[in-house]
Amino acid sequence: MQALRAAVFAAVDGSSLHVSRASAEGLFHIAHATKDAANDPEFDDFFAKAIGNYLMGIAFRWTPSRTEALETEKWLDDKPADFSRFLGAMFGGTASGDLAAKTLNEIDGERLREKNAADAREMATAVEIDGAETDWLMAHLTRAEELTSAEKALLTFLRQEAPSLPERLAAVA
Repeated sequence: MQALRAAVFAAVDGSSLHVSRASAEGLFHIAHATKDAANDPEFDDFFAKAIGNYLMGIAFRWTPSRTEALETEKWLDDKPADFSRFLGAMFGGTASGDLAAKTLNEIDGERLREKNAADAREMATAVEIDGAETDWLMAHLTRAEELTSAEKALLTFLRQEAPSLPERLAAVA
């Protein structure tokens, strides 16, 4: 279970702690392929929470994308010659005016507040399971005659954690 958990929640390009669609698809394949096997007792709970994360979670911006990481590395390699050029290169301008009046900590604090506010706005809407997510989920839940124990655990999780369920999904749950 530890290896599967690490793979599913691994940081990917531009996000961390968020289950990707590819991982969610893989978990459904595992659930169906092992429905009659003696699975790890933790699998159903893990499956439910991981798919719930995919459906109702957000991709936090803690992990820089590959492009951002390469840009940062290039910037560090360029090493501006003096402090004015350093500040200008770092903030895309010059070291005069408004920039000179702010400390680096104040600028970092403003950027962090902006990112946190964006995450809060996204979280407020992400918990709602939309039409496309419902279609995707229904396609997986109805592909076999009987729900797997992991899928039943997922439906229980969604009934408890989702603020509301779309009508088609509520009919299955």
